[in-house]
Amino acid sequence: MDVEEEGTAMSRSGGGIAGLLDDLMALMELQLQLFKLDLRDCGRSAAVPIVVLAAAMVLLLSAIPVLMTAFAWLLINAAEWPHQAAFAMTGLVAFALAGAMGWFGWKKLKLAGHQLDRSQNELADNVKWLRRALRQERRGSY
Repeated sequence: MDVEEEGTAMSRSGGGIAGLLDDLMALMELQLQLFKLDLRDCGRSAAVPIVVLAAAMVLLLSAIPVLMTAFAWLLINAAEWPHQAAFAMTGLVAFALAGAMGWFGWKKLKLAGHQLDRSQNELADNVKWLRRALRQERRGSY
């Protein structure tokens, strides 16, 4: 709420505690509506990163054993790698892929949380306005 809106809200209240409470109720309703919108936006932007993180966890835990085994045997037969080296390389590749997917998902999920910044900033502005209004009420100039 900027300074112009603040003055308009104070003059609209008609003065006194009743007017202040009316303004407070209106602010609370608007704050709740804003929070609902921000929460919805946050949920929408968090859906894809959550799915990516889930896929990374599945890959990390199961490591797609059939494909990993096939790749290891390919290294053994085609490149003539020792068994231990082929299976170790296969595990490292799967681990690196899961790590990259997990990092990407985590990065996107952290960005999704910024959707709530608008509600947080608006609430802070409303609390500041309310404190000023209460101080003015105590001084008798509201």
